[in-house]
Amino acid sequence: RLKTNTDQKITGAEITLPDGSKKIAKAKIFVVCCGGIETPRLLLHSANEQYPDGIANHSKNVGRFFNEHPAVNFYARINHTKSTLYPSNKIGRSHQYYETFRSDGLGSILLVFRQAWLLLHHNLEFHFSQIPKHLLEIAKRFQKATLYIGATVEMKLSKENRVVLSDNKNDCYGNPIAKLKLNFSFEDIVLLEKSRNLIRKIYENIGATDIVEGELSWSRHHQGTCRMGNNPETSVVDKNLRAHDVRNLFLCGSEVFVTGGAMQPCLTIAALSHRLSLYINQFLKNTNL
Repeated sequence: RLKTNTDQKITGAEITLPDGSKKIAKAKIFVVCCGGIETPRLLLHSANEQYPDGIANHSKNVGRFFNEHPAVNFYARINHTKSTLYPSNKIGRSHQYYETFRSDGLGSILLVFRQAWLLLHHNLEFHFSQIPKHLLEIAKRFQKATLYIGATVEMKLSKENRVVLSDNKNDCYGNPIAKLKLNFSFEDIVLLEKSRNLIRKIYENIGATDIVEGELSWSRHHQGTCRMGNNPETSVVDKNLRAHDVRNLFLCGSEVFVTGGAMQPCLTIAALSHRLSLYINQFLKNTNL
């Protein structure tokens, strides 16, 4: 947990070692980069007399507005061409439909295409008991190629989608684990269904057969639980990623996203990290901590 003083500063990070002993790591500034689940967990778990609702949680928004990238997944067969006879996987993404449904008040979508001749798509579950079935599927691919099309979607932001501390489950050190509350909005359900219809239409246009929908999947992109903003009443960190109510605490990662769109977050996280490193360099020069 993070330790504070009455001067709105982090004084140290309390670390528990495997043998149960505790150490305090001290520094002038602290940068937390634990993602959209573990960062709010750490801040909430660090509640103390000065910060009874959790560190950096004056706005009561730490842990709120969690969002992910759910995806619908389809598989179909297409006639072989020279380019389909490829033993591994070919993958491509299209931004062509990114804005298609936004005029309806819905989120963005990102289409993903994956063509595999022999190897299975990574979203398909694999069990040893299904090896005979998989061998049959591979044999069928000599006749027709398998084409996967999926759609990653942007969820509608909701304060009720949030990370909190568990009341009854602890980690191996006795600290409460994170508990995630996550539900689809009506708009999310509509967007997912529109994405399904779009994919079916694409298959129809190219003459695909044997269309099968797989299970809904998640991208493991944990975003938005410590939002960036100018207003301390509605956000957790400012435009420079510094906590509004803690002088020497910065957050950096997908937890500061206001929205994740439908895109992978890695490049944005890298850009924010680079920008923060430049800011911290000047911050240390100009600030007396």
